Amino acid sequence: MPIKTKFNSTEGIVTHLASGMVSAREIIAAFEYVTVLPRYNSGMHAIWNFTDAAFEDMTHEDVAWLQHETTRLRPPWGPDFRTAFVSRSDSELQMLNLFKKMASHQPVTFGIFETIEQAVAWIKGEDG
Repeated sequence: MPIKTKFNSTEGIVTHLASGMVSAREIIAAFEYVTVLPRYNSGMHAIWNFTDAAFEDMTHEDVAWLQHETTRLRPPWGPDFRTAFVSRSDSELQMLNLFKKMASHQPVTFGIFETIEQAVAWIKGEDG
C-alpha cells in the first residue's frame, strides 16, 4: 500500500503519507486501518500528505464514494476536529477541493495546503 501512517500522540496528529499512484480504495483502506489501531484516538487531527503522490484515474464518482465511505466509517469526531490535505499538484488539489465541498456536511473542518508546515500550523491553530 503506498500510504504510510505515523502517529504523533503528543501533538494529537495522525499523518498519512502517500506516495506513487494512489487509488480511492487505498485511501479508504488506510482510513479503516488507522481507526482500529489501539493508539488511534478519535480526537486526533489528521494530515493526508499527497505531495509525492498522484491519484490513480480519480473521477468525480470516486471522490463522491470517498466522501460517502468516510462519512460511514468515521469515528465520533469532536466539533474541533481538523483534517488537512497537502498537495502541490493542480489535478490533486482540484480533487481535494471537490472532496472538501462534497464533505461539507461532516462535523470536520477541512483545510488544503501546499506544504506540510502550513498544514501542521493550521491544525495547531498557529496559522494566524
